[in-house]
Amino acid sequence: MTEQTPSKPWFKKWWGIVLTVLFFPFVVPYLVWTQTKWNKWVKIGITLFCLAFIIHSNTTNTIKTESTNISNTNKKTVDNASDSTTKIESTSQKKVDNIQTNKKMMYLTGVDKDEASETQGEVAVYKINIWEKYGEQGGNRGEVVDTLPHGTEVEILEEKTTDQKYYKVKSESPNVEGWVSELFVTNEKPTKEQLKAVEDAKEREDKIKRQFSVWDGSHHKLNELIKKAMNDPGSYQHVETNYFDMKDHLIVNTTFRGKNAFGALIKNTVKAKVSIDGDDIEIIEQF
Repeated sequence: MTEQTPSKPWFKKWWGIVLTVLFFPFVVPYLVWTQTKWNKWVKIGITLFCLAFIIHSNTTNTIKTESTNISNTNKKTVDNASDSTTKIESTSQKKVDNIQTNKKMMYLTGVDKDEASETQGEVAVYKINIWEKYGEQGGNRGEVVDTLPHGTEVEILEEKTTDQKYYKVKSESPNVEGWVSELFVTNEKPTKEQLKAVEDAKEREDKIKRQFSVWDGSHHKLNELIKKAMNDPGSYQHVETNYFDMKDHLIVNTTFRGKNAFGALIKNTVKAKVSIDGDDIEIIEQF
């Protein structure tokens, strides 16, 4: 008969010992003292090692837990600070909006308000003069600071009353500040038709300006016509040019000097009818 060796319990096998140490360290001292015949000092050493391992594991878990709590607390603090900052910014924006809302804004207007006028309700003045001071027409209003087109939105800075009410206004673009009569201020926003009329008026004005020299005010094409009709075109000397806007055309008067057929330098004036675009010119009179 073959003698059988009794099998070792699992906790005495190498894998059982490893598992016990890793997952159940608190059981190891008990097994060492009750299930082994090891030397007393070996048992004490193993017991102390297990206690140290257990204490270290608990300390590490505690630190991790506290770190997680601190991290969560810091996150909440940051979130609260962010919320507070957002609330502050929101409150500041509301204050700014309230300040801007409290501004008194109006519009410059060139609409004819005369009930007896044929053009009542239409834009009669496309550019409004902004004065250095307030006061009735012909009085001491100082210089014209600038001119602003009909429909310009302005902030009302101040009001004064003499013969009528005057407003101290300020526009943002361009940055202009000065006084204007109540006749040229309204609460009504300009209509699309009115703004279109202002644009058309500006285009018309530009067409007229381009016809005249910025240096001496002479009319380019009328100058050429005059020179062609002269006996000595090289003697032409421009003296003065003025014009009258007749709505559908211009009347242009040009005074000049030039030599006649006898070589004498004389002064002449030519009166001409000119189209708004300057393409058509008709000599009306010469004297």
